[in-house]
Amino acid sequence: MGRVPSHFIAFAALTACASRPDLALTDLSISLASVAPGAPVTIRSEVANLGDEAVADDFGAPIMARVVTGLYARQDDPAAVADFSAWSLPGDYPMQPGEVRSEEQTVLAPSNLKAGTYYVCAEADPDDLVEELSEGNNRDCAPLMVDAAPLTRADLIVVEVKALGQELASARVSIRVKNVGEADANPFPVMAFTRWPRRPVMLTACPLTEAQRVAGSPPACGGLWTRAKLPPGGAVEWIGYLTFGFGGTNMPVTPVGPQKPQNVTLTVDFMADGCFAPTDQEPLPRWCRVDEIDEINNFAAKDIRVK
Repeated sequence: MGRVPSHFIAFAALTACASRPDLALTDLSISLASVAPGAPVTIRSEVANLGDEAVADDFGAPIMARVVTGLYARQDDPAAVADFSAWSLPGDYPMQPGEVRSEEQTVLAPSNLKAGTYYVCAEADPDDLVEELSEGNNRDCAPLMVDAAPLTRADLIVVEVKALGQELASARVSIRVKNVGEADANPFPVMAFTRWPRRPVMLTACPLTEAQRVAGSPPACGGLWTRAKLPPGGAVEWIGYLTFGFGGTNMPVTPVGPQKPQNVTLTVDFMADGCFAPTDQEPLPRWCRVDEIDEINNFAAKDIRVK
């Protein structure tokens, strides 16, 4: 068998090397050109695979490369002033050639920023998990002007939850909420969710009878709301009633037969102002009434015994 000319070997090697994925940051947009320190801003980042291979490992499994965004003093700074958010490429299948993925996230500008021009930068695959045709198109930046005056806003926290026993078909609880921010908090509700599976629990200002619970009859007393603005440093405390299994939902299953039902303890998350649901940060715009410094610190958990 004759020898293969060396130029054919070199060409084959170059062809093999040229077949790779290529992640590119194809779009970066921000909702505001200027913000005050502590104010929310929405960032949209888009990544495309411009290469001719899928983003996969040697076994064909998807590589879940991250896309990170942050705030930088200069576009070429290696370290961020603040890390904003991160999302990942699909993990259920490899990102194909020509495929585009995007994510939109709302973040808060740091409250301690000095006035001036900063840069929101996004980078695909900062951990270098993907061997690409080019690493020079993985990053992009957009300017963001930070104003001099910081926003003053409310900040609600659930200070304490107490279990106070059973009344009729409801569990009696006390809930104390405090405004630790710098501005008044508009009237807001308090809600409750079971931890797992996460479901809303009926939380009212009066107890329900067993007949109301089974039938799913709404009580006349309504839920727990503040009636006026809560000033900075102010606190409010409610006596509320949790009703599990309202209309047949989130009620522990009782064994069939003559045996006595056992008490069950459930972990319940109590939430002041409903901007995000517990554990999964799902936006709840209908119940979001207060513009806060931090929307993720509004929860407190309590184990509640259910009969």
